[in-house]
Amino acid sequence: MNNYCEQLIRAKKSSIYSFVNFLMYFFCFFTIIFLTQKNFVLGIILAAITVCIFFFKGRLYVEYEYIFVDGEIEIDLILEAKKRKKAFTFNARDAILIAPIESDSYKNFSDKPSKIIKCYDKETKDKLYAAIINAGANKLQLHFTPNEIFLDCCYKKNPRAVKKY
Repeated sequence: MNNYCEQLIRAKKSSIYSFVNFLMYFFCFFTIIFLTQKNFVLGIILAAITVCIFFFKGRLYVEYEYIFVDGEIEIDLILEAKKRKKAFTFNARDAILIAPIESDSYKNFSDKPSKIIKCYDKETKDKLYAAIINAGANKLQLHFTPNEIFLDCCYKKNPRAVKKY
């Protein structure tokens, strides 16, 4: 029987995102004005700024989706609730430890990897977990906010690594 679980971590649109979005439309408006008045140099400069802002603002509104399918854990980024991008994939059996960051299990873990992948909303009030993963030669930490159902699926595949408390 396949175990399946998915969890969406919603993000709130921050004031910085709203401001950058406003700036993009502001520069776009003035780009059109300057190009219609045949001031091409300033119009092209403003168009370049508008395009840069367009690509930058996607990084300010990121949601995460955790997917567990029969031991494989995939973490996807969802940029601006439009574009999905795979962030990280690993097998639950490759996890040495999955525990809350405040727990003694995590604090007392020796030889923590320095590479950390953060896959959670920065303004979250949910319990933050760390997964220490040994995938071949690469050893890293994954910080994320799984719910109880997601942790239960991980526990079924690797009970020695998952600490729920």
